[in-house]
Amino acid sequence: MNLLPSAEQLEIVSATAQFLEQRMPVQHIRADRHAKSVVRADVWRDGAQMGLLTLGLPEDLGGLGRAFDDEVLLHIELGKHLAPGPFLAGTLAARLAAVCGDAERADEIGSGRALVALAVMRGPVSRIGSKARSTCLTR
Repeated sequence: MNLLPSAEQLEIVSATAQFLEQRMPVQHIRADRHAKSVVRADVWRDGAQMGLLTLGLPEDLGGLGRAFDDEVLLHIELGKHLAPGPFLAGTLAARLAAVCGDAERADEIGSGRALVALAVMRGPVSRIGSKARSTCLTR
């Protein structure tokens, strides 16, 4: 069993590192730390366009069809560069939307047009309802 990254995986890591160094250097992250959004909209869209949110989605759903371990390497690189933004939430939400058969929502999230967040539920949940453009969680 070979546990070393393949040439394609190293290319993903390298391209991600290059994008982050150019578009999200630590100096920008520090300068923007008090901004309303943790990541600039143009940088978010460019990262999404590059495939940072859809690496593991099937190609027929707008993804790159890569394996889960490729996504892990991508997120390790995001962590190394202290990249702000809901990258993990976006990746998970795009996958969830795709698995649930909502290709339109998966595309919105994967393209960076829709932002998502992870939430921790505390206490009993009585219902989870879906609305046209958002999901509502009620206790």
